[in-house]
Amino acid sequence: MSFEKLLKSLPSLSASAPIESPFDAEKFLRWQCSTERTHDELIAGRLVLSVWRDLDWVALASELQLEAPFAARRFCIVEAATSWDAQHCTALAGWLLEGNKFPREPAD
Repeated sequence: MSFEKLLKSLPSLSASAPIESPFDAEKFLRWQCSTERTHDELIAGRLVLSVWRDLDWVALASELQLEAPFAARRFCIVEAATSWDAQHCTALAGWLLEGNKFPREPAD
């Protein structure tokens, strides 16, 4: 499952998240760290940021002086598994089981 398919398969992101192509990580981070996010949106957003790049997103959100930097903390699969519905879990499982997971080659 490609990164783009992962974005579109997470139902909590489809309504309000900025998931256009090409993906704009800073715009998405600003959305993630804005005020009213549901718990499902927060978890899905953390997954997206973690897949996009292995980066300290909380530190970047703090540098950008975003409202809720901690909203960008690392994705936790246990948190997801204990709170997501079947549709979200199926999206995650599909991404985990298929190839072409990452949007770019890893850095050297």
